[in-house]
Amino acid sequence: MRYIKVPLSLVVMLFMFAGCGSGGSSSSDGKFKITIDTTKTGLARSGSKMFKIPTNSAVSGYNYSVDCNNDGINEDENLSGNYTCVYDKEGVYTVAIGGDFPAIWFNGLNDAAKLISIDQWGDIEWKSMFYAFSGCVNLERGSSDTPNLKNVQTTTRMFFNASKFNQNISDWNTTSVRGMTAMFFGASSFDQDLGSWHIENVMSMKNMFVGSALTSKNYSKILIGWSKRLTKVGSTHNVRLDVGNIYLDCPISPALSNASRFCDSAAAKQNLISAHGWSIIDGESIPYISYYIDRVDVDLYRTGALTPIINWKGDRGAVSFSTDTPIGEIWFDSLSGRISWSPYLKLGIHKIDVNITNSAGSYVTTLTLDNTLEGVFEGTYNSSKPFSVEFKKDKTVIVKASSDTATGLWSRADDGTILVNYSYPTRTKYSLKAELHRSASRAWISGSWYSGYDAVSDRLKGPFSVDLNLSSAD
Repeated sequence: MRYIKVPLSLVVMLFMFAGCGSGGSSSSDGKFKITIDTTKTGLARSGSKMFKIPTNSAVSGYNYSVDCNNDGINEDENLSGNYTCVYDKEGVYTVAIGGDFPAIWFNGLNDAAKLISIDQWGDIEWKSMFYAFSGCVNLERGSSDTPNLKNVQTTTRMFFNASKFNQNISDWNTTSVRGMTAMFFGASSFDQDLGSWHIENVMSMKNMFVGSALTSKNYSKILIGWSKRLTKVGSTHNVRLDVGNIYLDCPISPALSNASRFCDSAAAKQNLISAHGWSIIDGESIPYISYYIDRVDVDLYRTGALTPIINWKGDRGAVSFSTDTPIGEIWFDSLSGRISWSPYLKLGIHKIDVNITNSAGSYVTTLTLDNTLEGVFEGTYNSSKPFSVEFKKDKTVIVKASSDTATGLWSRADDGTILVNYSYPTRTKYSLKAELHRSASRAWISGSWYSGYDAVSDRLKGPFSVDLNLSSAD
């Protein structure tokens, strides 16, 4: 028998290509991979043997597959909405998502506490990072590859209150991003230099770093990097950047006031303000108040409240409020700045200007409450027949009469009248004309239903009344 002498280096190469230690998927399979711990329930909406993959209903283009334990076998495919992985036992699992998955939307709920790492961004072409990892309080690790953000225009609240996240993401391409509001608000471990980011198209950075762990050193690097970029490419946006109580990493001139600094970051900050129209709120500025977010989607027929953080930067001053919404629907606490609203808050948009003033200056922030019609209303039509209407924020509606289901659109006139146009698969068209009512114990919609669209009076069919299913409004 003859033997062939093979170099050791070749043996090693063959061993590697043979897939020694197989069992995991290749890191180049293009999938988005995350690791979750089902025992970290927190505000989870699923049980301790489940994980809900949250999609964003405002983003189109989903057609994805799910491999709940990254074993190469998909649990489901061609998905367009949320999907829940169900496991035999509690534990830590890697979830692989492939195909078209344009947005993930934890939004502070949706099993946010179960996410512990992002292992691979893959080849996913993201469309939005709006509220993506908001409230992911156990997210510590990020992937070494970078997400494809070429179609992403907003990273608003992307890592809001992701209190353990502190990944180096300086190599992300943010050229298309226009909104970074509250992106790292409350991300109390985050301290990274993002001075290399492309921010020439950004229009809002309000509350971006408030409550983060951003140090003076990295804050200064960020200002220097962004100032150089805008000086090179230009910008037409008057951006407001909020970083909270953070100071420049500069020596203080003994001959001038504490606000006078001699360093590159001070020059960069001044360049952003004077040459590019930015307003920058930091530890060296005026009093500061923040409600964490600029806009609140109010739950229909629910009380609610927001308490701000206030940094007076000196003596305690005064808090004042301005709004067209009547007292009784909204209340204000001039000591704490707390804003509360009642179940009787009218449908629509409510804007509140909050002003704080002391000897150091004054600061105004605007808060928007959006109280839209949303939820499932259940009852009867023609006094006895089962009937339900599900109103959605995107102005679509699902109507169920007995065992039949229809879809359509809803609108609301200035006088409060609600109009619903809907049709069944048979193309039979109907409409509703009604008003919303509220009492101490219930919220309901009552009115009339019609054949044909637009509630034409001579096509009146009869009355209907439906009550809000309170669990659907959570």
